Amino acid sequence: MTKSICGLDCGQCELKDTCGGCKATNGKPFGGDCMIAVCCREKEQESCSGCSDNDCGLKKQLIEEFNALGIEDMPKVTDLNALCGSYINLEYTLPGGQAIKFWDNNRIYLGNQLEKKNSNRCYGLTADETYLLVCEYGENGTDAEIVVYKKWRKAKEDKVDSRCGLHCTGCEYKVTYGCSGCIETNGNPFYGQCSVAKCCQDKGLTHCGECPDIPCELLTQYSCDSEYGDKPQGARIEQCKRWAKRCITQ
Repeated sequence: MTKSICGLDCGQCELKDTCGGCKATNGKPFGGDCMIAVCCREKEQESCSGCSDNDCGLKKQLIEEFNALGIEDMPKVTDLNALCGSYINLEYTLPGGQAIKFWDNNRIYLGNQLEKKNSNRCYGLTADETYLLVCEYGENGTDAEIVVYKKWRKAKEDKVDSRCGLHCTGCEYKVTYGCSGCIETNGNPFYGQCSVAKCCQDKGLTHCGECPDIPCELLTQYSCDSEYGDKPQGARIEQCKRWAKRCITQ
């Protein structure tokens, strides 16, 4: 019995003959990223079983987002499943007559199918790391219509959530130690005062990318530390530079 990153039994999957297996392909069983595998990589976990978030924060947040849409005749969303893009990538016709698809056939998304109340149609729910879609359709996906397509959270690289360029989203210390991050704690995350955050705040900067001295010795030391540094080294420095560039071009 081969287990997947998310814990599913690959031997029971109807796609097993065409799937490369998420562990063997580093989370890209059909060539594109699996959302769950990406989440595990960001948390530096080999599988979901090693995650401290037993209730799966990603699923929980998305379920809340779908339910918050308030679609009257859509049942309450209670779970989301890993779905191959080729199964859920329906084609829609826009008012101008243009045909469009939203997803990548080779990626794995989170979604579900729910029966529309008092109807013979169904709702299809799909989400990636940034966007969510609710559509409705008839038997076998016919006559598909878009109900909601929206950005449910900023792309991770767009969100400034630390002073040094490290992303708090997905950090294991967020759950394990109840860390709120350096911005929310005024430079005092779970381990105490952060030298990089203090330096930024003393200079009146939002993040290190706004500093003319980037990359300074202190930031480089944090980023390239052999035990606690970035993987790959220098990742947070490059992130700060992207944040700074975005602000200049906006």
